Amino acid sequence: MLRTNVCVVGAGPAGTVASLFLSKNKVPHILVDRAIFPREKVCGEFFDGRLQHVLNKIHPDFMQRMQEKNIIQVIRRYAFINSNLKQIVIDTPLNMTARISANRYDFDNYLLTEALKSEYVQYFDNTNISEGAVTEKGVSLSNSTKSFEIEAQAAILATGSNSPLSQKLVPQNRAKGHFLLAARGYYRNIAKPENQNRTQVYIFRQPFPYFLCLVHLPNNLATAEVCILKTVAAKHRASPESLLLNVIREHPEIKKIFANATLKGKIKGTSLSNTSGKHPISADRVLLAGSCGSNVNPLTGWGVGHAVFEAMCAVNQYTTSVKKNDFSAKAFQEYDKKIHRALGNERLFGRWADWAVMYGFTPLDFLIGFIASTPWLSRKASAFINGI
Repeated sequence: MLRTNVCVVGAGPAGTVASLFLSKNKVPHILVDRAIFPREKVCGEFFDGRLQHVLNKIHPDFMQRMQEKNIIQVIRRYAFINSNLKQIVIDTPLNMTARISANRYDFDNYLLTEALKSEYVQYFDNTNISEGAVTEKGVSLSNSTKSFEIEAQAAILATGSNSPLSQKLVPQNRAKGHFLLAARGYYRNIAKPENQNRTQVYIFRQPFPYFLCLVHLPNNLATAEVCILKTVAAKHRASPESLLLNVIREHPEIKKIFANATLKGKIKGTSLSNTSGKHPISADRVLLAGSCGSNVNPLTGWGVGHAVFEAMCAVNQYTTSVKKNDFSAKAFQEYDKKIHRALGNERLFGRWADWAVMYGFTPLDFLIGFIASTPWLSRKASAFINGI
Protein backbone atom coordinates (compact mmCIF):
# COMPACT_ATOMS: atom_id res chain seq x y z
CA MET A 1 0.00 0.00 0.00
CA LEU A 2 1.17 3.50 -0.90
CA ARG A 3 0.92 6.26 1.71
CA THR A 4 0.89 9.98 1.02
CA ASN A 5 -0.35 13.32 2.29
CA VAL A 6 -2.85 13.93 -0.52
CA CYS A 7 -4.13 11.73 -3.31
CA VAL A 8 -5.42 13.60 -6.36
CA VAL A 9 -7.63 11.40 -8.53
CA GLY A 10 -7.96 12.63 -12.11
CA ALA A 11 -5.29 14.32 -14.24
CA GLY A 12 -7.45 16.69 -16.23
CA PRO A 13 -7.14 20.47 -15.68
CA ALA A 14 -8.52 20.37 -12.11
CA GLY A 15 -6.30 17.47 -11.03
CA THR A 16 -3.09 18.74 -12.60
CA VAL A 17 -3.62 22.28 -11.28
CA ALA A 18 -4.24 20.83 -7.81
CA SER A 19 -0.96 18.94 -8.20
CA LEU A 20 0.87 22.11 -9.28
CA PHE A 21 -0.37 24.02 -6.22
CA LEU A 22 0.47 21.11 -3.90
CA SER A 23 4.00 21.09 -5.31
CA LYS A 24 4.24 24.84 -4.88
CA ASN A 25 3.35 24.29 -1.21
CA LYS A 26 5.89 21.42 -1.01
CA VAL A 27 3.21 18.86 -0.17
CA PRO A 28 4.07 15.25 -1.15
CA HIS A 29 1.18 13.76 -3.09
CA ILE A 30 0.07 11.11 -5.54
CA LEU A 31 -1.67 11.90 -8.84
CA VAL A 32 -3.64 9.09 -10.50
CA ASP A 33 -5.56 8.87 -13.77
CA ARG A 34 -7.29 6.01 -15.55
CA ALA A 35 -6.13 7.25 -18.98
CA ILE A 36 -2.72 7.29 -20.64
CA PHE A 37 -1.71 10.80 -21.70
CA PRO A 38 -1.75 12.47 -24.12
CA ARG A 39 -5.40 11.64 -24.68
CA GLU A 40 -8.31 13.18 -26.55
CA LYS A 41 -11.37 14.43 -24.72
CA VAL A 42 -14.66 15.70 -26.11
CA CYS A 43 -15.00 18.70 -23.86
CA GLY A 44 -15.12 22.51 -23.80
CA GLU A 45 -12.22 24.34 -25.44
CA PHE A 46 -13.33 27.90 -24.69
CA PHE A 47 -12.25 29.09 -21.22
CA ASP A 48 -13.14 32.11 -19.12
CA GLY A 49 -10.72 34.56 -17.49
CA ARG A 50 -10.43 32.63 -14.21
CA LEU A 51 -8.00 30.33 -16.00
CA GLN A 52 -5.48 33.15 -16.40
CA HIS A 53 -6.01 34.30 -12.81
CA VAL A 54 -5.32 30.82 -11.42
CA LEU A 55 -2.42 29.74 -13.64
CA ASN A 56 -0.57 33.00 -13.07
CA LYS A 57 -0.69 32.28 -9.32
CA ILE A 58 1.35 29.15 -10.04
CA HIS A 59 3.89 31.25 -11.93
CA PRO A 60 3.56 34.82 -13.30
CA ASP A 61 4.52 33.81 -16.84
CA PHE A 62 2.66 30.47 -16.97
CA MET A 63 0.06 31.74 -19.46
CA GLN A 64 2.67 33.59 -21.49
CA ARG A 65 4.68 30.38 -21.94
CA MET A 66 1.57 28.55 -23.09
CA GLN A 67 0.80 31.28 -25.59
CA GLU A 68 4.36 31.25 -26.94
CA LYS A 69 4.11 27.47 -27.45
CA ASN A 70 0.80 27.91 -29.30
CA ILE A 71 -1.06 25.91 -26.65
CA ILE A 72 -3.57 28.70 -26.09
CA GLN A 73 -4.79 31.82 -27.85
CA VAL A 74 -6.73 34.89 -26.78
CA ILE A 75 -10.42 35.24 -27.75
CA ARG A 76 -11.86 38.73 -27.27
CA ARG A 77 -15.08 38.40 -29.29
CA TYR A 78 -17.86 35.86 -29.04
CA ALA A 79 -21.44 35.85 -30.17
CA PHE A 80 -24.79 34.22 -29.46
CA ILE A 81 -26.75 33.84 -32.72
CA ASN A 82 -30.42 32.87 -32.89
CA SER A 83 -32.34 30.92 -35.53
CA ASN A 84 -33.01 34.14 -37.51
CA LEU A 85 -29.27 34.97 -37.45
CA LYS A 86 -29.78 37.86 -35.04
CA GLN A 87 -26.73 38.04 -32.79
CA ILE A 88 -25.53 39.42 -29.50
CA VAL A 89 -21.81 40.19 -29.84
CA ILE A 90 -19.69 40.35 -26.70
CA ASP A 91 -16.36 42.15 -27.02
CA THR A 92 -14.00 41.92 -24.07
CA PRO A 93 -12.26 45.30 -23.51
CA LEU A 94 -8.46 45.35 -23.50
CA ASN A 95 -8.47 46.33 -19.82
CA MET A 96 -10.36 43.13 -18.88
CA THR A 97 -9.12 39.54 -18.79
CA ALA A 98 -9.82 37.89 -22.12
CA ARG A 99 -11.22 34.45 -22.71
CA ILE A 100 -8.94 31.71 -23.98
CA SER A 101 -9.24 28.86 -26.48
CA ALA A 102 -7.12 25.70 -26.67
CA ASN A 103 -7.08 22.23 -28.16
CA ARG A 104 -7.75 20.04 -25.11
CA TYR A 105 -5.34 17.36 -26.34
CA ASP A 106 -2.45 19.85 -26.18
CA PHE A 107 -3.74 21.86 -23.23
CA ASP A 108 -4.31 18.95 -20.84
CA ASN A 109 -1.05 17.27 -21.79
CA TYR A 110 0.92 20.50 -21.24
CA LEU A 111 -0.52 20.95 -17.74
CA LEU A 112 0.30 17.35 -16.84
CA THR A 113 3.85 17.66 -18.20
CA GLU A 114 4.39 20.75 -16.06
CA ALA A 115 2.95 19.03 -12.97
CA LEU A 116 5.24 16.02 -13.36
CA LYS A 117 8.38 18.17 -13.26
CA SER A 118 7.99 18.37 -9.48
CA GLU A 119 9.83 16.18 -6.98
CA TYR A 120 6.73 16.22 -4.74
CA VAL A 121 4.44 14.20 -7.04
CA GLN A 122 4.19 10.49 -7.80
CA TYR A 123 2.16 9.78 -10.92
CA PHE A 124 0.28 6.65 -11.91
CA ASP A 125 -1.60 6.42 -15.20
CA ASN A 126 -3.77 3.65 -16.65
CA THR A 127 -5.13 3.14 -13.12
CA ASN A 128 -8.84 3.38 -12.40
CA ILE A 129 -9.53 4.28 -8.77
CA SER A 130 -13.07 3.03 -8.22
CA GLU A 131 -13.18 2.18 -4.51
CA GLY A 132 -12.87 4.53 -1.56
CA ALA A 133 -13.57 4.73 2.14
CA VAL A 134 -12.94 7.33 4.84
CA THR A 135 -11.48 6.25 8.18
CA GLU A 136 -10.33 8.12 11.27
CA LYS A 137 -6.77 7.99 9.96
CA GLY A 138 -7.41 9.04 6.37
CA VAL A 139 -8.83 8.07 2.99
CA SER A 140 -8.31 4.60 1.52
CA LEU A 141 -8.47 4.43 -2.27
CA SER A 142 -8.01 1.47 -4.59
CA ASN A 143 -8.85 -0.08 -7.92
CA SER A 144 -11.61 -2.70 -8.12
CA THR A 145 -9.25 -5.66 -7.58
CA LYS A 146 -7.39 -4.07 -4.64
CA SER A 147 -4.12 -4.64 -6.49
CA PHE A 148 -3.42 -0.89 -6.24
CA GLU A 149 -4.10 0.79 -2.88
CA ILE A 150 -3.40 4.23 -1.48
CA GLU A 151 -3.88 5.65 1.98
CA ALA A 152 -3.87 9.46 2.18
CA GLN A 153 -4.46 12.13 4.77
CA ALA A 154 -6.98 13.71 2.37
CA ALA A 155 -8.19 13.28 -1.20
CA ILE A 156 -8.96 15.76 -3.97
CA LEU A 157 -11.24 14.12 -6.50
CA ALA A 158 -11.25 15.55 -10.01
CA THR A 159 -12.92 12.55 -11.60
CA GLY A 160 -15.41 14.17 -13.97
CA SER A 161 -19.18 14.48 -13.95
CA ASN A 162 -21.28 11.62 -12.61
CA SER A 163 -18.23 10.00 -11.05
CA PRO A 164 -19.26 6.96 -8.97
CA LEU A 165 -16.23 7.54 -6.72
CA SER A 166 -17.16 11.15 -5.92
CA GLN A 167 -20.78 10.18 -5.25
CA LYS A 168 -19.60 7.37 -2.99
CA LEU A 169 -17.33 9.60 -0.88
CA VAL A 170 -19.46 12.75 -1.02
CA PRO A 171 -23.07 11.52 -0.87
CA GLN A 172 -25.63 13.62 -2.72
CA ASN A 173 -22.96 15.70 -4.37
CA ARG A 174 -24.90 15.86 -7.60
CA ALA A 175 -27.88 18.16 -7.91
CA LYS A 176 -30.63 16.83 -10.17
CA GLY A 177 -30.08 17.86 -13.77
CA HIS A 178 -30.33 16.60 -17.30
CA PHE A 179 -28.07 15.16 -19.96
CA LEU A 180 -26.79 16.60 -23.20
CA LEU A 181 -25.38 14.55 -26.05
CA ALA A 182 -22.47 16.18 -27.86
CA ALA A 183 -20.43 15.58 -31.00
CA ARG A 184 -17.22 17.41 -31.83
CA GLY A 185 -15.03 17.64 -34.90
CA TYR A 186 -11.78 19.50 -35.56
CA TYR A 187 -11.55 21.45 -38.80
CA ARG A 188 -8.81 23.33 -40.60
CA ASN A 189 -9.36 26.54 -42.57
CA ILE A 190 -12.85 27.57 -41.46
CA ALA A 191 -13.61 31.19 -42.31
CA LYS A 192 -13.04 33.76 -39.56
CA PRO A 193 -15.74 36.45 -39.28
CA GLU A 194 -14.17 39.91 -39.44
CA ASN A 195 -10.89 38.02 -39.93
CA GLN A 196 -10.38 37.48 -36.20
CA ASN A 197 -10.44 34.69 -33.67
CA ARG A 198 -13.83 34.36 -32.06
CA THR A 199 -16.39 31.96 -30.66
CA GLN A 200 -19.91 31.64 -32.05
CA VAL A 201 -22.88 29.87 -30.49
CA TYR A 202 -25.74 29.18 -32.89
CA ILE A 203 -29.17 28.37 -31.45
CA PHE A 204 -31.48 26.25 -33.63
CA ARG A 205 -35.13 25.33 -33.13
CA GLN A 206 -35.70 23.36 -36.34
CA PRO A 207 -36.12 20.49 -37.01
CA PHE A 208 -35.81 20.32 -33.19
CA PRO A 209 -33.85 22.30 -30.58
CA TYR A 210 -30.03 22.05 -30.46
CA PHE A 211 -27.02 24.36 -30.52
CA LEU A 212 -23.70 24.57 -32.37
CA CYS A 213 -20.47 26.03 -30.92
CA LEU A 214 -17.65 27.14 -33.21
CA VAL A 215 -14.37 27.94 -31.45
CA HIS A 216 -11.20 29.09 -33.19
CA LEU A 217 -8.14 27.30 -31.79
CA PRO A 218 -4.37 27.73 -32.19
CA ASN A 219 -2.57 26.30 -35.21
CA ASN A 220 -5.31 27.19 -37.72
CA LEU A 221 -7.74 24.72 -36.13
CA ALA A 222 -11.34 25.20 -35.10
CA THR A 223 -13.67 22.97 -33.18
CA ALA A 224 -17.31 22.53 -34.15
CA GLU A 225 -19.51 20.96 -31.49
CA VAL A 226 -23.22 20.18 -31.55
CA CYS A 227 -25.15 19.65 -28.30
CA ILE A 228 -28.69 18.33 -27.99
CA LEU A 229 -30.79 17.39 -24.99
CA LYS A 230 -30.71 13.61 -24.57
CA THR A 231 -34.49 13.38 -24.26
CA VAL A 232 -34.93 15.37 -27.49
CA ALA A 233 -32.43 13.16 -29.32
CA ALA A 234 -34.27 10.04 -28.14
CA LYS A 235 -37.67 11.42 -29.13
CA HIS A 236 -36.56 12.30 -32.67
CA ARG A 237 -34.02 9.48 -33.04
CA ALA A 238 -31.36 12.08 -33.77
CA SER A 239 -27.63 11.74 -33.30
CA PRO A 240 -25.43 14.78 -32.63
CA GLU A 241 -22.88 13.43 -35.14
CA SER A 242 -25.46 13.52 -37.96
CA LEU A 243 -26.70 16.94 -36.84
CA LEU A 244 -23.17 18.34 -37.01
CA LEU A 245 -22.57 17.06 -40.53
CA ASN A 246 -26.00 18.16 -41.74
CA VAL A 247 -25.78 21.72 -40.43
CA ILE A 248 -22.33 22.14 -42.03
CA ARG A 249 -23.61 20.84 -45.38
CA GLU A 250 -27.07 22.44 -45.48
CA HIS A 251 -27.33 25.62 -43.38
CA PRO A 252 -26.63 28.59 -45.73
CA GLU A 253 -24.62 30.61 -43.18
CA ILE A 254 -22.67 27.68 -41.70
CA LYS A 255 -22.02 26.25 -45.17
CA LYS A 256 -20.16 29.45 -46.14
CA ILE A 257 -17.97 29.26 -43.04
CA PHE A 258 -16.97 25.68 -43.86
CA ALA A 259 -16.64 26.15 -47.64
CA ASN A 260 -12.85 25.57 -47.63
CA ALA A 261 -12.63 23.57 -44.40
CA THR A 262 -11.33 20.02 -44.02
CA LEU A 263 -12.13 17.64 -41.17
CA LYS A 264 -9.10 16.57 -39.13
CA GLY A 265 -9.53 13.07 -37.71
CA LYS A 266 -12.99 11.78 -36.81
CA ILE A 267 -16.10 13.28 -35.28
CA LYS A 268 -16.41 12.02 -31.71
CA GLY A 269 -19.32 12.03 -29.30
CA THR A 270 -19.96 12.04 -25.57
CA SER A 271 -22.69 12.71 -23.01
CA LEU A 272 -22.61 15.60 -20.54
CA SER A 273 -24.35 15.92 -17.21
CA ASN A 274 -25.83 19.37 -17.19
CA THR A 275 -26.62 21.15 -13.95
CA SER A 276 -25.49 24.28 -12.16
CA GLY A 277 -27.26 23.73 -8.86
CA LYS A 278 -25.83 24.16 -5.39
CA HIS A 279 -24.84 20.84 -3.85
CA PRO A 280 -22.20 19.48 -1.42
CA ILE A 281 -18.66 19.39 -2.81
CA SER A 282 -16.83 18.15 0.28
CA ALA A 283 -17.08 15.61 3.09
CA ASP A 284 -14.76 14.14 5.74
CA ARG A 285 -11.24 14.26 4.25
CA VAL A 286 -12.55 14.65 0.66
CA LEU A 287 -12.74 17.71 -1.60
CA LEU A 288 -14.27 17.71 -5.09
CA ALA A 289 -12.94 19.84 -7.95
CA GLY A 290 -13.70 20.11 -11.65
CA SER A 291 -16.91 18.85 -13.20
CA CYS A 292 -17.61 16.44 -10.33
CA GLY A 293 -17.60 19.54 -8.13
CA SER A 294 -19.68 21.86 -10.30
CA ASN A 295 -21.11 21.18 -13.72
CA VAL A 296 -21.77 24.11 -16.02
CA ASN A 297 -23.81 24.31 -19.18
CA PRO A 298 -21.59 24.35 -22.32
CA LEU A 299 -23.43 27.50 -23.41
CA THR A 300 -21.58 29.46 -20.71
CA GLY A 301 -17.98 28.29 -21.31
CA TRP A 302 -17.07 28.32 -17.61
CA GLY A 303 -16.07 24.65 -17.19
CA VAL A 304 -12.26 24.74 -17.14
CA GLY A 305 -12.07 28.15 -15.46
CA HIS A 306 -14.24 26.87 -12.62
CA ALA A 307 -12.31 23.59 -12.49
CA VAL A 308 -8.90 25.16 -11.95
CA PHE A 309 -10.29 27.73 -9.51
CA GLU A 310 -11.79 24.92 -7.42
CA ALA A 311 -8.47 23.05 -7.57
CA MET A 312 -6.61 26.07 -6.21
CA CYS A 313 -9.18 26.56 -3.44
CA ALA A 314 -9.11 22.84 -2.57
CA VAL A 315 -5.35 22.99 -2.00
CA ASN A 316 -5.74 26.17 0.08
CA GLN A 317 -8.35 24.39 2.19
CA TYR A 318 -6.06 21.40 2.67
CA THR A 319 -3.14 23.56 3.83
CA THR A 320 -5.44 25.39 6.26
CA SER A 321 -6.69 22.05 7.62
CA VAL A 322 -3.11 20.82 8.10
CA LYS A 323 -2.39 23.81 10.34
CA LYS A 324 -5.53 23.13 12.38
CA ASN A 325 -5.18 19.33 12.17
CA ASP A 326 -8.84 19.17 11.24
CA PHE A 327 -10.01 17.34 8.09
CA SER A 328 -13.61 16.92 9.13
CA ALA A 329 -16.64 17.65 6.98
CA LYS A 330 -17.35 20.65 9.20
CA ALA A 331 -13.89 22.11 8.58
CA PHE A 332 -14.14 21.45 4.83
CA GLN A 333 -17.47 23.31 4.72
CA GLU A 334 -15.37 26.46 4.39
CA TYR A 335 -14.37 25.19 0.95
CA ASP A 336 -18.02 24.77 -0.08
CA LYS A 337 -18.85 28.25 1.16
CA LYS A 338 -15.96 29.86 -0.70
CA ILE A 339 -16.78 28.14 -3.99
CA HIS A 340 -20.50 28.87 -3.80
CA ARG A 341 -19.79 32.49 -2.87
CA ALA A 342 -17.12 33.09 -5.53
CA LEU A 343 -19.01 31.38 -8.35
CA GLY A 344 -22.49 32.48 -7.32
CA ASN A 345 -23.20 34.79 -10.27
CA GLU A 346 -21.88 32.27 -12.79
CA ARG A 347 -23.99 29.54 -11.19
CA LEU A 348 -27.07 31.75 -11.49
CA PHE A 349 -26.35 32.45 -15.15
CA GLY A 350 -25.71 28.72 -15.62
CA ARG A 351 -29.13 27.92 -14.16
CA TRP A 352 -30.71 30.30 -16.67
CA ALA A 353 -28.86 28.43 -19.44
CA ASP A 354 -30.08 25.11 -17.98
CA TRP A 355 -33.63 26.44 -18.04
CA ALA A 356 -33.23 27.48 -21.69
CA VAL A 357 -31.94 24.03 -22.62
CA MET A 358 -34.72 22.24 -20.77
CA TYR A 359 -37.39 24.26 -22.56
CA GLY A 360 -36.06 23.78 -26.05
CA PHE A 361 -34.15 27.05 -26.53
CA THR A 362 -37.36 28.87 -27.54
CA PRO A 363 -37.05 31.47 -24.74
CA LEU A 364 -33.33 31.93 -25.41
CA ASP A 365 -33.87 32.16 -29.17
CA PHE A 366 -36.50 34.87 -28.65
CA LEU A 367 -34.41 36.71 -26.05
CA ILE A 368 -31.35 36.86 -28.31
CA GLY A 369 -33.45 38.28 -31.13
CA PHE A 370 -35.07 40.86 -28.87
CA ILE A 371 -31.78 42.03 -27.33
CA ALA A 372 -29.98 42.04 -30.70
CA SER A 373 -32.67 44.34 -32.14
CA THR A 374 -32.17 46.90 -29.36
CA PRO A 375 -28.70 48.54 -29.32
CA TRP A 376 -29.06 49.72 -25.72
CA LEU A 377 -29.95 46.21 -24.53
CA SER A 378 -27.09 44.74 -26.58
CA ARG A 379 -24.61 47.01 -24.81
CA LYS A 380 -26.11 46.15 -21.41
CA ALA A 381 -26.00 42.40 -22.17
CA SER A 382 -22.36 42.62 -23.24
CA ALA A 383 -21.41 44.58 -20.10
CA PHE A 384 -23.30 42.12 -17.88
CA ILE A 385 -21.64 39.03 -19.34
CA ASN A 386 -18.18 40.66 -19.27
CA GLY A 387 -18.75 41.66 -15.65
CA ILE A 388 -19.78 38.26 -14.31
